[in-house]
Amino acid sequence: MTFKPTGTGQRTGTVTVTDNASPTTQTATLTGTGAGPAATLSPASLTFATQAVGTSSSAQTVTLKNTGTASLTISSITISGDFSQTHTCSTTLAVGSSCSISVTFKPTASGTRAGVLSVSDNAVPATQTVSLTGTGGVPAVSLSPTSLTFASQAVGTSSSPQSVTLTNTGSVKLTVSGISTSGDFSQTNTCGSSVAAGAFCTISVTFKPTKAGTRNGTLTVTDNASPATQTVSLTGIGAGPVVSLSPSSLTFPPQKVSTSSSPQTVLLTNTGNALLSISSIKASGPFSQTNTCGSSVAAGASCSIAVTFKPIVTGPATGTLTVTDNATPATQTVSLKGTGTASTKVEFSPTSLTFPAQLVGTSSSVQSVTLTNTGGAALSIAGISASEEASQTNDCGSGVAVNASCSLSVTFNPAAGGTRTAAIAVTDTAEGSPQTLALTGTGEDFTIAAPLGSSISATVSPGGVATYALSAMALGGFNQNVAFACTGAPAAAACTVSPASANLSSPANLTISIVTAAASCLPPHNPIPHPPQPRPWLLWTVGLLASASLAQAVRSRDTRGHRRRTATTAFAALVLVMLALAACGGGGGAAAPQPANTGTPAGTYSLTVSATCTSCTAALSHSISLTLTVQ
Repeated sequence: MTFKPTGTGQRTGTVTVTDNASPTTQTATLTGTGAGPAATLSPASLTFATQAVGTSSSAQTVTLKNTGTASLTISSITISGDFSQTHTCSTTLAVGSSCSISVTFKPTASGTRAGVLSVSDNAVPATQTVSLTGTGGVPAVSLSPTSLTFASQAVGTSSSPQSVTLTNTGSVKLTVSGISTSGDFSQTNTCGSSVAAGAFCTISVTFKPTKAGTRNGTLTVTDNASPATQTVSLTGIGAGPVVSLSPSSLTFPPQKVSTSSSPQTVLLTNTGNALLSISSIKASGPFSQTNTCGSSVAAGASCSIAVTFKPIVTGPATGTLTVTDNATPATQTVSLKGTGTASTKVEFSPTSLTFPAQLVGTSSSVQSVTLTNTGGAALSIAGISASEEASQTNDCGSGVAVNASCSLSVTFNPAAGGTRTAAIAVTDTAEGSPQTLALTGTGEDFTIAAPLGSSISATVSPGGVATYALSAMALGGFNQNVAFACTGAPAAAACTVSPASANLSSPANLTISIVTAAASCLPPHNPIPHPPQPRPWLLWTVGLLASASLAQAVRSRDTRGHRRRTATTAFAALVLVMLALAACGGGGGAAAPQPANTGTPAGTYSLTVSATCTSCTAALSHSISLTLTVQ
């Protein structure tokens, strides 16, 4: 019989024999001692306390002891689940010796987690195990309230704080890595770097608006909970003005140097909820501004800023429109751009023309003017024109190069007497277009009119004489000879002007006489022959000549108008009497049979007294109408 122990230490067994003896079965007890290594692990199990997911616990120790009678050879020590181990064991363990295995727990998820520590060696059995158990725990964050709303707060000032409570509702410690705010909000807190399970801390939030209007932000807590960030929404209203400038930039078209552009407009609007106080509005560079803003703009109101560009040199130019006020930020700007171009300028030489006295209706001698382009760019000419009473010709064409010149030939054509003005206008691309050249001249002329207090209407009975007083006067130095005539006299009437001509180097006083005829007093037709009588036309002619001679004689003796007119009227009456006597046969002789004379017919007549220059080189005449009423 042989002994093969399966373990170390005392081993027992039995041997049984079955035969035909009585009893038929006999049993014998067998005893032996097994010699070899024996491994024991103590404790046989480990239980870990709740551990935050993703964090490692403190180590717990398992002791491996060789309780056998031979050296223990260790082939491996392994561990499973969310557990890890380190040990002090070598590959062999002497009889009665022990070593330590340190086990830690690092849960990868919440809840119960299990594992096994296994030692493989040459003992019997060849594997020894320790059961491992632990619980994975997680922190849980509760923020209350989940949003904060602040009342209206003046821009740039801080509100009273509002509180948010952070509570760790989880089963393990909460590790806080950061607490921050965004926007116009700030915070302080009592949380520190961690919050125990079931504990809480306080976060105080304040609002300091940087601008007017609704302002938004977020309170953010970063920790080891899941999810790793928790937020509280923050809202507040900033009280103050807000400036909006539209457009935010201006670009001007090319502008000639030293000339001002048309204005472009920037609209300033206070979009805030408080009065905007304006301390200044300025434009830099070759730009200027005018505005309707005044010193303040009400909330929701607007004003306009007109910007002009006046370049001082050619090429690109920049500037800035700056508004300074009580908004945030305190200055607002609009960028300004433009380009200066070469300017064209025109000069006349001489700068004006003066013409000598010229008879009305005639043209003067030509005077010349030089037009020079003194600018920095070519001059384009759209047209050259002369006003009334002037005319021009030129060789300028459609343009004049830089520093080049052209000529204008100008004549003066007065349309009336006295000092006259005219102009030549050049429409072009130069500054101040159109450019004008002033012309001055004198028109030589004369007038014929009734003196103040005199009438150009008269009423007479047939046979009466109507007289009118007129005067002829020079204008603009006129000193020519003028002849006077009267036309339009009614039937059986004669009109004379005295004097019949005059040189108007000094005023001429005129007397116009209209002699009418009364009806004839001849008897009825007598068939008895009579001696020949003077012819009626001869009597009329003699009477008129005598009347004129007497009037002239009286005028030469007395130059006062009243006496001249009285003498003339008296003589005219005498002539009429003579004519009447002649017509009536008052000469004492028997007249041949004649038709009856009805005299000047009753009615209203318009007569014309004309004055015509007889020494002028051009026809020049004026007239005046007289009214005669014969009753």
